[in-house]
Amino acid sequence: MTGQKVWVVTGANRGLGAEYVRQLLLEKNNYVFATMRSIPTDAAAPIKNLQNKYLNEEDDRLHLVKLDTTDEASISAAVAEIQKVKPEGIDYLINNAGVQEGLFPALETSAEDYNKILKTNVVGPFLVTKAFLPILKKKQTRTVVNLGSILGSCASVAGTIKDTNPMHSGFLAYNSSKSAVNMQTAVLANQLDKEKFTLISLHPGWVATDMGNYAADKMGMPASLQPQESIEGMLKVINGLSQKDNGRFLDYSGKAMDY
Repeated sequence: MTGQKVWVVTGANRGLGAEYVRQLLLEKNNYVFATMRSIPTDAAAPIKNLQNKYLNEEDDRLHLVKLDTTDEASISAAVAEIQKVKPEGIDYLINNAGVQEGLFPALETSAEDYNKILKTNVVGPFLVTKAFLPILKKKQTRTVVNLGSILGSCASVAGTIKDTNPMHSGFLAYNSSKSAVNMQTAVLANQLDKEKFTLISLHPGWVATDMGNYAADKMGMPASLQPQESIEGMLKVINGLSQKDNGRFLDYSGKAMDY
């Protein structure tokens, strides 16, 4: 299809990832590679519902790909599979996959939890971005979006030392990982700027996903956004990006966030 935009979304089996895929497919000009650690067999899984729907269309625009973001061999295999289907390259890489630990005091964080979260949330997006660069370079869009969070903003917690909000004294590994994602975005944006890439960190808001609802339950208040609203906003931001936005940290409404 002339002018077709090709997207890769990691962590697409449920939550924000599945909603990204659903909304992207509403636009006939989009082709989506939905990646996940394992392809679900349950017909009721959100991504399977989408697959069944679009398999019945003449212009099949959804391809499910197995990709473990913490495994370099899995990443390489996914790149090879995607390149075979779309040898002309991809336009957008959405690094959505991520994990979160339980909400408990920072000093109760185990080394196992810390390492798991940093490997998934920080090392994973780096390895994926690095592996996908050659097929991103084949097209002119060259856009990489990392899932950021206000919880990773060092500026946002300034002055909260005596704050009793558990979000500021818990989620140590998750919050640290999102700070690292912001730095990773900034450093890679700097290095890839001369090749006309656009890399951003994008905060989805406090969304009623499994992770968001867990935090909401612990905080005793509901998440403020539904996945549909968050993704609608983020896609509007992404579709409005230009190379001058390279290295920025934005939220789902397009508002500039403090690193």
